[in-house]
Amino acid sequence: MAYLAQVSYTGDGSTVGYSLPFTYIATTHIKAYIAGVETSAFTVSGSTVTFTSAPANLAVVKIERVTPTDARLVDFQDGSVLTESDLDQSADQNFFTVQEMNGIVQLMNDLDKNIHTAKETKNPIAKILWILLGSFFVMIGAIGAVIPGLPTTLFLILAAACYIRSSQKLYDWLITNKTFGPYLKDYREGKGIPRRAKKIALIMMTIFVGYAVLFALDDLIVRIVVLVLGMIGFYYVAYRVPSAKE
Repeated sequence: MAYLAQVSYTGDGSTVGYSLPFTYIATTHIKAYIAGVETSAFTVSGSTVTFTSAPANLAVVKIERVTPTDARLVDFQDGSVLTESDLDQSADQNFFTVQEMNGIVQLMNDLDKNIHTAKETKNPIAKILWILLGSFFVMIGAIGAVIPGLPTTLFLILAAACYIRSSQKLYDWLITNKTFGPYLKDYREGKGIPRRAKKIALIMMTIFVGYAVLFALDDLIVRIVVLVLGMIGFYYVAYRVPSAKE
């Protein structure tokens, strides 16, 4: 969501360039945060911020402008020549500072909304498949919430990854849900997932997909679809979901 001098995105693990919807006086006034941690590993060119490496999938990417207020950027001297650029820069410093103050107020009003923008696929078939897969992961996660030992958080992360590619409504519902939202909180703050939970999830996915493909499904096309989706999920958990430091 964009404020007057701040914008937030959700990382997808591959995108490095993000749009800057507001102007600035100097590139040094642009600050960036990934999962709540400030980073300097980015460059600013025109209206684009480019990170050195892509923010992790589902990581909150915040970009903001912080105009200095401790000193004037232009100090007019008695008898000096007034130029358009100096007048504009002086006015911009005041104008941007007011914008940033208003943005802080607006942000405080929205802190509890957890707003993120889904990158919905344009392909209707792919959209349906992503929603079905996400709903399947929500179901498994719900089972894990009542059965000790099952990696609930990891399956909810997979569900969120599916929903963010298919449905803004379902994604917002998942991350703000009173039952499921807290499970996603640590991951969205960049704390990662325990290695043991990842191993259990990979084993469970292998068993479920293997059983479905070899025994439960008769149609060849459905088997192929389930196998491909299972392989995507396995890859995502193994290589895209960060492990927590133990």
